[in-house]
Amino acid sequence: DATIAPRVGLRFAERSIELTIRLIAVAAKGLDGGKTGGRIATALFPDGLLATIVPQTEEQHAVATQLLHRLGANEIAAPLRSVHEPALRTALDDLRRGIEERTTALDAHDQAFQHELAARDALIRAYDTVANSVRARFPKDRAQQDVFFEILRGPSTPATPDDPTVDAHPTPTS
Repeated sequence: DATIAPRVGLRFAERSIELTIRLIAVAAKGLDGGKTGGRIATALFPDGLLATIVPQTEEQHAVATQLLHRLGANEIAAPLRSVHEPALRTALDDLRRGIEERTTALDAHDQAFQHELAARDALIRAYDTVANSVRARFPKDRAQQDVFFEILRGPSTPATPDDPTVDAHPTPTS
């Protein structure tokens, strides 16, 4: 499945941004003197840390972008900017790229599936057209019609030796 790599890549990008945000929270707590809910932490995480790390994909990108703006706008967070702002920007770029790659892969998958469904429908229409012409050509000759209509078996229905579709004298293979 061509969507696996982009989906896994997105999960890694989400994990990376979560770790980056947690590092910012730990650094803010350190500057707040080790207090949970200090001035810097509250300025950066007004709704708490979980509100910033729990969302996923597009919502995660949105809340992390808001955190980036708060990090740049709050003067009390200035000591954190030099280290954490570039890391957060990189994590945001990786997340955005992961979202785009996953979206592209899912769109391609959906399009391929629609083509497959169309091909199935075309096969069914072609089969029905031929079947109708066989029935019309041999209207009362069921044996002649059966030459065309293959007996379909499911995987749980094995062929029996008296099954007419089984070759009684198979050709040996080397």
